[in-house]
Amino acid sequence: MNFENIVFVTASGWSKWTDGAVTAMEPWTALVGSSLLVTDFEDAAMVCYRFDGGKPAYALPMIEKRARAEGVIESVAHVAIHQVLGASDGFQTFHTVVGLELWQRLQQWSAQQRDHCLLMPLGALLAEGLGSLQARIVCFERGFHCYIHTAAGLFYASATATSERLEDQRTAVRVLANLCRLELDRGVKAPVQWANLLASGTARDTELREQWDSNAVVPCEAFGAVDDDDRSAPFALGALAALLRTTGTGKAVNPPLQRFAYLGERLLLPCAVVVGVVAAGFFAAGAYWHSEGARQRDANARLSAETVQLEARIAKVNSQQTNPDYVAVATFANKLGDGARFDPLPMLALLRSAASDAVDVKRLRLEGASDGSHSFRVDGVIAARDGLAMGQFVSRLRQAGWITSPLEPADAASGSFSYRLVAAVPAPA
Repeated sequence: MNFENIVFVTASGWSKWTDGAVTAMEPWTALVGSSLLVTDFEDAAMVCYRFDGGKPAYALPMIEKRARAEGVIESVAHVAIHQVLGASDGFQTFHTVVGLELWQRLQQWSAQQRDHCLLMPLGALLAEGLGSLQARIVCFERGFHCYIHTAAGLFYASATATSERLEDQRTAVRVLANLCRLELDRGVKAPVQWANLLASGTARDTELREQWDSNAVVPCEAFGAVDDDDRSAPFALGALAALLRTTGTGKAVNPPLQRFAYLGERLLLPCAVVVGVVAAGFFAAGAYWHSEGARQRDANARLSAETVQLEARIAKVNSQQTNPDYVAVATFANKLGDGARFDPLPMLALLRSAASDAVDVKRLRLEGASDGSHSFRVDGVIAARDGLAMGQFVSRLRQAGWITSPLEPADAASGSFSYRLVAAVPAPA
């Protein structure tokens, strides 16, 4: 617990944890530092209601109507709902009915404190974090409160000792055990969580737990007697610290803005650490990319220098005059290349290998164009217009590196075809 002040408000008055002990304090006193106020709203009625119809969203007006009908409240009141359990045929609620005057005055006093002051209702400490078939007992001054989450629903009972004497408190524990016997006998898992807010771990607390075990059908176990997570917390406040870890400050009944401000302040340091880590990461990434950029700029400078040298060499070569004998030799070499490509004998061999039995090649003719280019004209006949054989024939010519263009057949006979063949790529080796 990171609160500088822990205040308890009950029907018997105000008290404050100071120097390892609970001492009385003047009500409505201004506090210095962050504070937590735990209250039962001066013994206000904590009740479990079951509604056989309606929706949980309308729980508040339904609770107020029933509380007035049962005489729980007579004047204006505020209902603090701690838990709502939905069911197929209705819902259940666990809540505290607080007089409106006390509720508003506590809210006003909390808002007037110089630092954060959270108002934590006893009902929230009882109910929050309790699973199905579990039970919890919270001892608060002379009051002993038991909350049970059974398979049938929610149950609450309490007993109050007539004085601070141990025997009177033992009597209250026996009464509470008898009140809860039937509900505990409905399959509640052992142990019952026992949380003494003001005396956890003391000899008196041990005797009270032994009194419960000797009367109840389900034994109890001290809940948070030692605060392992916060060694700075007083030993006797271990149960309260454990309940706060289970409940969370989100169950405080302060206005949303005050709860948000408290959480924001609690998260300020972790957020600052996260921001610092992220900033360091960005700085490291920036330094890395800066060095990478410098290396890339150096590489680009070297490439630019090499490019300038190559361009100078190309310009020098282009400025030289070409030997007239080289032009004639180059023209003769090109003609030799074309002649090798358009040799009719290899073409006839290609046509024979490409044609199937259904394709009969009749003529092969080498043709020249005015621009000096050459092509072949192939005339033939396909038996019974076998489209598959013709497609295979054309496909094999294209695979051999020839562009095929259909022409008007030279013969009028049925199945005649003509194609012009133009070299597309050098002939395969």
